[in-house]
Amino acid sequence: MLKIQAFFIAVYLFFAGFIYGDKPVKLEFSYDIPSEVYVYEPGDRVEINVTVKNVGRPFEQRIAFYDTEDICIYNSCDEEQNDIYTGDMSKTDALKFWIFKSRDKKTYNIVFCVPENAIAGTYNMTVRYKGIVEPVTFEKVFEIE
Repeated sequence: MLKIQAFFIAVYLFFAGFIYGDKPVKLEFSYDIPSEVYVYEPGDRVEINVTVKNVGRPFEQRIAFYDTEDICIYNSCDEEQNDIYTGDMSKTDALKFWIFKSRDKKTYNIVFCVPENAIAGTYNMTVRYKGIVEPVTFEKVFEIE
């Protein structure tokens, strides 16, 4: 079954190559905070949705991990980065093939509690997608009092 799926993905990408040529992979990143709360205190629960949209050519993904390589939320003060959340790749047993088609979107839900030792101030978020494109940094995503 896996070989048949890989074959059809290869055929799709072959024909997509005629349409897109050598265009690079382009991804757009966005985020939203569903609760619309932007000021937190240590111990509070934070939920952020990160959306990745393919605005370039389709590309094949072979994953044994989640798609995002790294999501890091941090406070930068005095040139020292203080992380309060780092999303690691989570390994799964199954190898999965799929095509991230042009105009497709994927949304990742991040939920974490603000650590008790979190530094007060504004927090940025950096998102990296499997090394395919440069990381994107969102500044002043939320604040901790």
